Amino acid sequence: MVRSGHQGQSAVMRPNNGIRPVRFSQVFNQKAWDQLCQKNVTLKHIDFPSRQVDIALSECVIRKKARHTSRLTDRKVARGNTFVWFSRLFRRRRQNVGRKLFNAYATFLTHGDPVSDGIEGVHASGEIDLNQPEHFRLGCAFVAAGACRWNGNGELDSTEQVIDRGMVDRIDALINGSCTRLAYEFIAQNKSLPKGFLQQIFVPHFLDGIVNQASMPETEGRSVLEDILASPAVNITGEADITLEHVMELKNRLLQMGLWQREAPEHVTPSAGASVARPRLPVPQSRYQCDSEDLWLIRYQVEHHRFLKFASDFAHRIRQWAQRNKRIIGLEVVEVVTVGIITGITTGGIGAAVYLGSRVIFKMIQVGIQAAIAAVRSAFSRRKVDRVEAELGHRFAQDGSQSLDSREVKDIASLDNPGEDDPHRNIRQLLDGTEYLSREHSLTNMTNLLLDMKNLSDDLNRLQFRAGDSVADSIRLQKLYTLALQHSARFDESAKDYDKMVVAGVQKVSALNSQFERVFKPLWEPFRELPDDRIDAIFNEAANHSSVKGRWYLTREDCLHWIQTIVPEEPGNLSSRLIRERIGQAIIGRDTARDSVNVSSNKARCKVVKVALFGGKLAFSYAWGRIKPYRMINQILEVLGNHLERGTRPGIDLFKPIVTPIWAGVFVFLYVADKVTCYINNKRNRRRSRDIQRRVNASGDGAVHNTKAPTNISLSVDDWQAMRRQAKHLSIDYIKTVKRLIRVLDTLSEHANVKPPTDPYSLEYQDYLVKTATCMLRYKMLMRELESQLYGSVGFMHHMGVQHKLRFDQRLRCIQIAE
Repeated sequence: MVRSGHQGQSAVMRPNNGIRPVRFSQVFNQKAWDQLCQKNVTLKHIDFPSRQVDIALSECVIRKKARHTSRLTDRKVARGNTFVWFSRLFRRRRQNVGRKLFNAYATFLTHGDPVSDGIEGVHASGEIDLNQPEHFRLGCAFVAAGACRWNGNGELDSTEQVIDRGMVDRIDALINGSCTRLAYEFIAQNKSLPKGFLQQIFVPHFLDGIVNQASMPETEGRSVLEDILASPAVNITGEADITLEHVMELKNRLLQMGLWQREAPEHVTPSAGASVARPRLPVPQSRYQCDSEDLWLIRYQVEHHRFLKFASDFAHRIRQWAQRNKRIIGLEVVEVVTVGIITGITTGGIGAAVYLGSRVIFKMIQVGIQAAIAAVRSAFSRRKVDRVEAELGHRFAQDGSQSLDSREVKDIASLDNPGEDDPHRNIRQLLDGTEYLSREHSLTNMTNLLLDMKNLSDDLNRLQFRAGDSVADSIRLQKLYTLALQHSARFDESAKDYDKMVVAGVQKVSALNSQFERVFKPLWEPFRELPDDRIDAIFNEAANHSSVKGRWYLTREDCLHWIQTIVPEEPGNLSSRLIRERIGQAIIGRDTARDSVNVSSNKARCKVVKVALFGGKLAFSYAWGRIKPYRMINQILEVLGNHLERGTRPGIDLFKPIVTPIWAGVFVFLYVADKVTCYINNKRNRRRSRDIQRRVNASGDGAVHNTKAPTNISLSVDDWQAMRRQAKHLSIDYIKTVKRLIRVLDTLSEHANVKPPTDPYSLEYQDYLVKTATCMLRYKMLMRELESQLYGSVGFMHHMGVQHKLRFDQRLRCIQIAE
């Protein structure tokens, strides 16, 4: 009976080529191993011939002791020969623990006794021979672990690396593991396999497995193995041919022939009367598979050798950036070409070259400044979020709970600090920090990763059913699967800030609603018994207030019908129900037509103000554009060129934003083009986002509160980019709306503590009611805006990102990956 798994392999196939187990605790003693396992303990020195292991408790102690010893030695040899001084110094620096530790392991392999005091003559001359398979394998394990290196003469030298418990564990694992894992260590580190590895380690390992499992003579097994190694698919004739693909081909060929097993069977009985003739090598018919060692190398290469794909990843990110900024890139190209052509025509050609050079220089400076500013703002935003989460974790830790972050808090109102001047300080900082991080990093990274996961999912679908047909496809499937797991983890990390922003806002607004309902009840009492005409006057005046209407330049209108639009019908909401009922009673039996004169006047005023604001922005942009560095450089070089050519001296007008017909026309054309294309782009994004929402709602996966299984909605790159732009654009308004709700509710709470006037017919009482109605309407208006944002682009992007990430994870769980 042979155990299955790793122990079965060790028993049947002897993965370390017959070398008996050798470990640090066996070579020395258990006390030395226990010392090495202590925290911050490093193996410093093995002193032969006393065979003692000197373990220092920290590297600081090692360095301090080494410096002291060096000073004493240098004083002694300073009086002697200079050559002796330098030779001793050189020898002292080269005496590291790697080679001495190798000698101790080799001595144990030769004699089988632990290294201890009193053993003399163990390290005899010529006893350790690297040409012996066991010593050669031992040396390969030390080189792969980084404790030693091969010199030019094929011998071992120590490295300057300090040996700690981790390296000792790695050395022991490589010595006692299989030869394929040892070879994969060299491949993973991009190191060449040492000469002799194929004949001394690789071939004996597989030959031992064939002989033991197929029960054939060694000569026959060697002939079979040589034929397989020389086959075109395997083609392993030297150390350079030992690659992942070739080793997998070899192992799968042996598996398909029945000469190799990953897990040893329960009973191994040799077949009676087996033929001694050489077995025929069949064409592989079964599917290729990866074992745990193959998976380790594939995942190691994906996780640690990402620099090999830096160029392709960088180009991929550049393509994604260009796809997100097509409009801006197009306008800048048109501007550069137009200005360059006009400059070249007016200056004889030299001005165009000067302009292009100055524009490139300025663009590089601009990008660098913007990157520096973004890095500083990101650091400050991250600091705000971390400070709030640290305070929150400390607060929960004081209550005896485990330290948590803001994503795990069920009630975000616990972030408030009652009794302080600003009780909402924590939630403001959290929203401010997450808003900037989401807008500048999280949304973009989420979109890029969602698009990458979509491509990975498509590639996995194509490869899953044909991955076993070839080794290359099997390796590619494993690499794609590892990349998919990495993308899934990176998406969770990238979406963390955006998730905090949305969830924190929703939870805070829920707390604000509860507080508003409590404040609303006593404030609504005076409105219950008022006549309809007075209700009409109070709420119309409140609705025409600049804080509610938002535009100070508009005249008074009849706003009762508008009030009904901002106060939705919510059966479970007492404030909405009472306001709608009272406004409905006030407009019964009256002419509901608005004042057409005021309406027309307000429309005209809006147009005039928009034109005035557009003209002001145009003039400011023109003046600012004239003093931009690249334009100043262009003008200075142009005037200097005229001075050298014609003797014209530069005047003070060089630094003024002089309006010239040509340049003013070019600027106005480009400015208007920028605004028009921005308007068209935003309108298309809004329309595309609404279309996506309709498609999702029609498929039964629409509402955020829907509990049905997610439906696979096919979204293109433009769809994701449109949702990202809309969410990025509205995330600022989302945070501003939450902050305004907090301020309005604070004002309403303070107003509730004010004692109303005693005379219900006085002007003071009328002002009190108007202020109350104004705060109520402003709160309801802001709440309606917030709901439109949550159920619009901001919440929809969050919902769709989570749903597609869920589908991607479900897709990964359906892929059968060998472990």
